[in-house]
Amino acid sequence: MAADILQSLRKDILSGEFTSGEKLSEKFLSDKYGVSRTPIREALIHLTAEGLVSNEKNCGARVAGRNAAAAHDVFVLRKAIDEMLVELACERLTEEEEAELTEIMNTMGFYVQKLEISRFNQVAMDFYRLICSICKNDFLRREAEKIYIYTAFFPNMIIEDEEYMLAAYEENLDVYEAILERDAQKAREAVGRRLDAVIERKGF
Repeated sequence: MAADILQSLRKDILSGEFTSGEKLSEKFLSDKYGVSRTPIREALIHLTAEGLVSNEKNCGARVAGRNAAAAHDVFVLRKAIDEMLVELACERLTEEEEAELTEIMNTMGFYVQKLEISRFNQVAMDFYRLICSICKNDFLRREAEKIYIYTAFFPNMIIEDEEYMLAAYEENLDVYEAILERDAQKAREAVGRRLDAVIERKGF
């Protein structure tokens, strides 16, 4: 029950059903989802830890802000985390994981050719989640997952045009090739360029 409420509330926040700064009262949410306040309270605590909800003293829980400054901070943090992830992936990549990474990269390329942007977005996220798994560091993986969730909190972060998709594919290809070469410095530089390009394209 608690896990279902957490998933539903997270989905509704990410979809924009709850707007930035909107108050999230336990009573309103318990009525909306048809549950007691206990799972609502647990979900709000979890989402506060993820950064999707802010909970200040005497103000109650609110949807966290989605302004340009917040987006910039998120991607600066993601850059630092992704650089650590790819460095560890270069050290710990197995032959089986190399095959998985290659399969995902080929799938990403397939969707680029088909101009299927929504599917490309999903596979690109799978690419970075696989890198999280390859690094074999549970603490870092959990922190990365939080930042990936928060990335989705900003609607304008989704790739929406073919030119941007092609550029993102080429940038991810550089990351992939560096990891296969087990070149940690090259991988860090490639993923750093990828995130710097996102920040530049989005103007924050």
